[in-house]
Amino acid sequence: MTVQAISKAVSNLEQELRGDLFVREARGVRATPLGRNFFLKAASALNEFDKLEKFTHAYHKDGAIEVLHLALVLPPFYGNERARQSIAAFIGRNLAIQTKVSLEAPKDGLAALRAGLYDALITVGSYSNPEIDCMSVCTVVPSVVMSADHPLTEREFVRLDDIKSYPIVFSPDYDDFNNSMASVYRKRNPHLSFVSVPYEHFDAFLNEEKGLAFAAGIPALGSMHPSAEIRAIAQEDAISVPVCLLSMKSRKTPAYLMLERWLASEFILLSGNLLDGLQ
Repeated sequence: MTVQAISKAVSNLEQELRGDLFVREARGVRATPLGRNFFLKAASALNEFDKLEKFTHAYHKDGAIEVLHLALVLPPFYGNERARQSIAAFIGRNLAIQTKVSLEAPKDGLAALRAGLYDALITVGSYSNPEIDCMSVCTVVPSVVMSADHPLTEREFVRLDDIKSYPIVFSPDYDDFNNSMASVYRKRNPHLSFVSVPYEHFDAFLNEEKGLAFAAGIPALGSMHPSAEIRAIAQEDAISVPVCLLSMKSRKTPAYLMLERWLASEFILLSGNLLDGLQ
């Protein structure tokens, strides 16, 4: 952590406390009465965090929590293996537990979740079901995928008026499952032209028909297609779509509960920018 980062963190904390923790002097700083009293409280809190960390490592060592099993519910896409490895590494690094991330279709993913084969599903877009909890962990803004020679590649951002002349892929199996990007835009913008495209015809749809697809603007997910370009939606037409964790109401594994607590705390600390940690 840099000196600048520490200084900014202290400044932010002082704003929250509405008082100075240190007196800045030419040769350094010295604690104010507020700073000395705050240190005593903070030292006690840090000690308790150290105990919690030791407990967590002991809990893992005893085998109480072995593996966190997750599934990404998205259509098959280029580089999904790397994306899943990135997600697993990010979570595993922060929770210190082995994490596995699979790729599933909605129907199969739900069946496996109900059967206890997964701790949770990861979706782009909310999902509603009385048996399932849907926890939003962050939001993403849609981008548009197109062929490298598409006329719209000349633009830095695209508006809905720009794409209304082109067909846009809509997958009933995926987009009717939850409030995906395509499903939200389809409901709100009847002038857009959505078409169902089999997965094996997607290349031809992009390259020959100059078709388009909505996608999450998440660098960790890669380009989504080896020869495609991605353009962000213009701010005036952009929507925020939640990235969600789906879990069974009736069954929460210890590994999942640990993930949920960590994500909730990180969401508060990072103002929702959890995806910044994905590489």
